Amino acid sequence: MAPLLPNARKHNLRRLAQEIHSATACLSASRAAICKQVGLNVAQWRALAAIDRSTFVLSISDLARLLRRSRQSMHPLACGLERAGWVRSIVSAAEGSFNTWLLTMASDLSDHDLGKLVDTMRAIRERIARARDYA
Repeated sequence: MAPLLPNARKHNLRRLAQEIHSATACLSASRAAICKQVGLNVAQWRALAAIDRSTFVLSISDLARLLRRSRQSMHPLACGLERAGWVRSIVSAAEGSFNTWLLTMASDLSDHDLGKLVDTMRAIRERIARARDYA
């Protein structure tokens, strides 16, 4: 096949660039329509897409790195996705189980007894730490 004339090649390259631009605009419009339907904003959409593409469980820090955002700005976004039911935090599930266990274990202790138990455990921990220092 004979090479195109320089002007024809430039024309075709411009047409290719325009088609890429038009396709990008169509994808953006589709994303906006889907986001509106399901109640997501663009940042939430991008976070869910990153989570979906990941081959491992992402921490908030991992997600922030992938999206090139600060951890501080990613935390409320991730919490919002969790509240809306889009994602589930492993930490939240573990904390819930731990809190249930704590409440069960301490159900028969008064506040006074619980305070004494905390003081006793602290004293034991400090004694173990001191003993380690001598070893």
